Amino acid sequence: MEKLKNVNNAKWSILALFLLGGLFALSAYLEGYFDPIVKSNKFLLFFAVVLIICLLTSLNINSKFFVWLLVLGFFIGLITQIIGTFNNLWIYKETAKSYVSAGFLWAFSAATMLGLSLAIKKLFPVIDRKANNVLCLMVLFLIIPIFLGKLRTGMNLNFWVFYFPLFVFGVVATYRLKFSVLLSLVLAAWIMGNVSEYMGSSIGLWRFCATPEGSETARSIACWSPPLYLTFGCWPLIFLTQMGLSFFLSQEHLNMRSEDKANL
Repeated sequence: MEKLKNVNNAKWSILALFLLGGLFALSAYLEGYFDPIVKSNKFLLFFAVVLIICLLTSLNINSKFFVWLLVLGFFIGLITQIIGTFNNLWIYKETAKSYVSAGFLWAFSAATMLGLSLAIKKLFPVIDRKANNVLCLMVLFLIIPIFLGKLRTGMNLNFWVFYFPLFVFGVVATYRLKFSVLLSLVLAAWIMGNVSEYMGSSIGLWRFCATPEGSETARSIACWSPPLYLTFGCWPLIFLTQMGLSFFLSQEHLNMRSEDKANL
């Protein structure tokens, strides 16, 4: 009975997920990414797992907050693709210039990271040292310029204008969180970032090179290998921004058990 009640309360979240899936399939088809996706068993399995996690998460989260997270996941995720391709950090399917489908993948990723973070949080004892939150955000931001390496000199101003405000907003949005909660959000972003970036690059949806022939700057790793600045620096900053803005716009709190709320 309780499960049926959860499904009824989450009907808008579930509807939004299926609408998102349809739009993703349509955009992937129109942009030429559909064939490599459906021909890859590992990507289809990965996407099935993502969809299951999203559905399970939607049953335990306030619908208004969840829908906002999907919307912001799409738009902020799409902006990251514009910034990244403009700065020649990666390319889509050799020379493709359209990648709206990547925005929909980011929306699914945001919901998946939320679900993973709720599971990871249960593994940690409560750590209420909010000063660590600021230090954590500083480390995440510094990972970007450090691991950009030689690519750092080629970054346009728009790259830093995008990521520095994410850092500042992340500090403000997470300052009141328990450090253990922040840690679970960051770990979820690291896991999802590495797996999803590898899945897409390994089947040729995108490559981490400046040109189809290879990077203009010497690289010590293959073009399919997700760079550390992206998965360990950019991903958590983006996810924390998506979460923080979703809280603000929905004016809602995570619909969790009372013992979980006490840890926020």
